[in-house]
Amino acid sequence: LRDGTKGEINFKADNKIALRKGKVDKSESNLLQGLDIDESLGLDQVDEQIREYLGKRMARVIDLFREWDDDNSHSIEKKEFRKAMKALGLNVTKEQLDSVFDMWDTDRSGAIGINEMEKLLRAGSKIQLNASLRDGAKGEINF
Repeated sequence: LRDGTKGEINFKADNKIALRKGKVDKSESNLLQGLDIDESLGLDQVDEQIREYLGKRMARVIDLFREWDDDNSHSIEKKEFRKAMKALGLNVTKEQLDSVFDMWDTDRSGAIGINEMEKLLRAGSKIQLNASLRDGAKGEINF
């Protein structure tokens, strides 16, 4: 509309998800409900099982991260990680859980940040380019 012309502009919000202020009650939330981690596949396969399940449920890694971050510190400490893994049915010793945590804590900060979790759990994160196609490789790419 131009200045001086008649008419009106109507805005209507059709949010399917309510925006909220304050803390979120996570007590009833579980994005991975129904997933039971199979320890027999090896502890190095825990991330693969979670990644696959997230993909099937079309869930976002950021939402899982927020669910596991009980204290809203924007990182997942060992205590939060142990709680989340036990909720997924991972029945291993505390030392084994700490070992899995250490695999996920790639920067060795003592907490898992969103970037670490995204790299680990995002679909396609395990795809590796052929060595000849990586940065710095010799050769030409023809289109």
